[in-house]
Amino acid sequence: MISTLVPLNLIHGKNAPGGVQGLDRLSWAKVRLAYTSFYWAHLIIIIMVSTFVCYTIYIELTKYIRIRQAYLASPQHRLQAFANTILVTDIPKEFLTTPILTRLYAIFLGGIRAIWFNRDLSELSNKISERLAIVTTLEAAEIRLARLAMKSAKGQKELSASSHACVPNIEPLWRRYLHDRDRDHMRLPIFNLT
Repeated sequence: MISTLVPLNLIHGKNAPGGVQGLDRLSWAKVRLAYTSFYWAHLIIIIMVSTFVCYTIYIELTKYIRIRQAYLASPQHRLQAFANTILVTDIPKEFLTTPILTRLYAIFLGGIRAIWFNRDLSELSNKISERLAIVTTLEAAEIRLARLAMKSAKGQKELSASSHACVPNIEPLWRRYLHDRDRDHMRLPIFNLT
């Protein structure tokens, strides 16, 4: 490509002193108006390069689809729950029965094993809100504990490297500087049967 276009652009080009300079000497901006037939070479090479790129993308996508289909058909993927479960939303009210949905989705390979209807999401929303509140409380307690340990560590000397070099220490780092009573405590509900 370059071996064809660069000589075409250099030969019979515009050589005016105030004209084409820099890398434009190698582009088609240098071709004189008397030699506009040279533009055909540019067009042919653009078509060849575009065809090559499209063909390469097509071949690679074909390989990708084969690999993807082989993975989706493999037992390690096919037997997992998320590979056999779909979520369908916005079903019209007249289709919200098990026999109708079974007939509608009978086209799936292997058939339909079970259909679940989830109509009330308030319980799930409440549990998510409760979980978020617990996580926020726990994060705040961890941050307070880290700040207390840092303040306490500034006042104490660091342990020497020889005292704990050979023995792995499995207790939390904050216990070097604080007592257990300095730590925040919180109780979670044991069973929430509501």
